[in-house]
Formats: sequence, structure tokens, C-alpha cells
Amino acid sequence: MQDIEITNPEEKKEDKQKKKAEKEEMTVEKLLISYERTLIAWIKAATHILIFGFALYKLLDAKLHESGSHPVLEFLTPRRIAVILFAAGFFALLMATVRHIQIQKNMLNITGKLTSRLLCCLTMLY
Repeated sequence: MQDIEITNPEEKKEDKQKKKAEKEEMTVEKLLISYERTLIAWIKAATHILIFGFALYKLLDAKLHESGSHPVLEFLTPRRIAVILFAAGFFALLMATVRHIQIQKNMLNITGKLTSRLLCCLTMLY
């Protein structure tokens, strides 16, 4: 004889609801991960700006002392260029941290889940 599987319509409905809930949870996880990836990109960009400011300062300062002349523009010295780039790098870090905290609050209100606190702490310590 053939085995006939008898399924309860309520069980099918429960299975569909369970799959839908799992799919929504996975979507939220993907969203949280994408926010963390964006934060990491901001940190990387800010770090590169800081490093570029330091390297440019060292390069321009060495060239200035080597030639013994004044900079082409009196107000745009190597130190001022470095300070501008340092400020831009720290501002980018600050904005990334602020945006991450805003996203954390929104996600907590919407889903009840938070992204990794480690990344937020690292940006504040950096």
C-alpha cells in the first residue's frame, strides 16, 4: 500500500509562519552586518586621512627645510595642511560613531537587536 501523508492545515500554516519569521530574522541580521561593514569603511577612510596628513606633513616639512625657502603660499604651511587633514580624519571618526549610535537606537526600537558594541567602543577609543 502507498503511504499517504495527512497534513493538518494548521501545521502548514505554522510552518509558513515559522519560515517567514526566520526569513525576516535573516534579513535583519544582514542589515545589521551591512551597517557594521559601513562603519568599518568609515573607520578605514578616517584612518587613511590621518595617515595621509602625517605623511604629507613629513614630506612637505622635509622639502621645505631642504630647500630653505618659504612655502609658495605663506598661510598654507606643512603644519597647517597636516592639522586640516587630522581634523578631517577625526571629524570623520566622530561622525561615523554618531551615525552608528543613531543606527543602534533605531534598530533597537525596530527589532529589539543591537549590532556589535565592540565596533562602537573601538571607534570611541580610536
